[in-house]
Amino acid sequence: MIVRTVGEMLVWPGVPSVAAKHAPKGRAGFYQGIVNRTATGGRMLGPLFGGMLVDIFNIRILFQTIMGLLVLVLMLTIVYS
Repeated sequence: MIVRTVGEMLVWPGVPSVAAKHAPKGRAGFYQGIVNRTATGGRMLGPLFGGMLVDIFNIRILFQTIMGLLVLVLMLTIVYS
């Protein structure tokens, strides 16, 4: 939790400004709202689904799922770049 909190303190103040920078003229607030809404949804649904995976299966399945999602995001990032 400490690593996550420090990471959020360093990264999240800049994320809405990046969204505003890349948004079309006059739509910066809308795009900042989407970014913040997505982050809040992830913080809400992540622990819920993680807890469900552990309750239904076990902790190993949770880690495998997280690693699979990490690989997927890395592949998408490479394709996008």
